[in-house]
Amino acid sequence: MEGALTIEVDTSSLDINGDVDGNHAFVVDSDGQVTLDGDIGMNQNVASVSVSAGSIDLGGEVRTHGAQAYSAAGGITLSHDIDSASADISFTGPITLTGDVAISTNADGGNVHFIGSTSTIDGNFELQVHTDTGNIILDGAVGDTTPLDRILLSGYDIAAGRITVDGDDSLMADNHLTITASRNYTEATYLVADNDGDGAGTLILLDGVSLTPTAGTEYLLIFAADLDMQGNSSINAGNSVILIDSSAVNGITLGADRVGAMNISADELSRISTDAGFGLRALNGSTHVISERKLFSCHSFATSKIAESPGWRPKCDRARL
Repeated sequence: MEGALTIEVDTSSLDINGDVDGNHAFVVDSDGQVTLDGDIGMNQNVASVSVSAGSIDLGGEVRTHGAQAYSAAGGITLSHDIDSASADISFTGPITLTGDVAISTNADGGNVHFIGSTSTIDGNFELQVHTDTGNIILDGAVGDTTPLDRILLSGYDIAAGRITVDGDDSLMADNHLTITASRNYTEATYLVADNDGDGAGTLILLDGVSLTPTAGTEYLLIFAADLDMQGNSSINAGNSVILIDSSAVNGITLGADRVGAMNISADELSRISTDAGFGLRALNGSTHVISERKLFSCHSFATSKIAESPGWRPKCDRARL
C-alpha cells in the first residue's frame, strides 16, 4: 500500500488472496464474508488493521505497529499469529481456531480484548495471548462447544470466565487475575496473580463464581499475593487438594487482616471446602491462624503420600474449612 486503503463492499463476499504490506492503515467494511488468505504486514508492518464484516476468515499472519480490530457477528476464523507491536487488539464475535494461534502486543503495553459474551473461543488448537504490561479480557466462554488443546494467557491484569481445554490451562497475571464466571479446573490449571513476584497481585473471584474440579483432579494450584472471594463465591474442591502459594511480603493470615499479608477472612474460609487436604506456603513471612474455631483437621504441611504431585503437599489426609 502506498497510502491508507479502505475497501467497502455490500453483502458480496470479498477474497484477498495476496499479501498486504505498507506503513498505512488497512480498513475493510462489509456486510458479507471477508477472506484474507495472505499475510498482512509481514514484509513491512501495516500501520493498523480494522475489519468489520458479516464473517471474517484470517488465513495468514498479521503484523502492525498500531491497533487491530476485528468485528463479525457471523464469526471470526483464526489460524496464524497476530502481533500489534504494543497497540490494542480487539475481537467482537465468536472465534473459531483452525490452527495454533499466538496473539501478542509485545513489551510496551497494548491490551487484548474479546468483547462481549458472544465473543466465545472454540477449536481444538492452542491459544496463547501475551501482553506484558497490557491487559487481557475474555468476556465470552472458552471451549464450550469445542475445547481448546491448551491456553496460555500472560499479561498485567487478566479477566476470564469459563474455560474448557484438553491440556494446559495457565492464566498468569503480573497484577490481578479476575475469574468472572464459574468454571472447572484440572491438574493442568494454574491460576497466577503477581506473576512478577513483586508482592502485589490478587486472585479475585467475582460474586457467584465457583471453582470445582473435573473428575479425577488431584489438586488446585494458586499463586497470588492476596485472595479476594467476593459475595458468595466459593472453591469447592471435593476430593482434590487445594495448594496456595502466597507471594505477599508478610506471609498469610487466616481469619483476620494483617498489613502486607495474604488475608483470607473467616467468611472466605467458610466458602472453601476440600475433602483431600489444604496446603499453604508463605514465600515471604509466615502463616498466622487467627480464628475462634479450628480451621483444619491437622496443621502440619509436610510432604504427603501423594508423591507424584508437584512441590509441597499438606500432610492432612482430610481437611474441612
